[in-house]
Amino acid sequence: MRIVFLFSVLLLFVSLIPSTSISMYHGSRLCAQLQGVCRKDICDTIEERIGRCTTHKSCCRKWWLSSFMRTPEPM
Repeated sequence: MRIVFLFSVLLLFVSLIPSTSISMYHGSRLCAQLQGVCRKDICDTIEERIGRCTTHKSCCRKWWLSSFMRTPEPM
């Protein structure tokens, strides 16, 4: 009986922990540090894509900012 209770509490804690929100926050934070904006699907004509914020959002930055601020190489 005690094991069933402990297992249910463990299952409750695992379901409450958001696993994807941490990576989404990291992507949007990195985009903001690179002076970019998270946009849905595609960038504007005067912007270039420098990364991904989430699976459906791209990190876009004006192309003339590229010469002033370097973009880190992906690993």
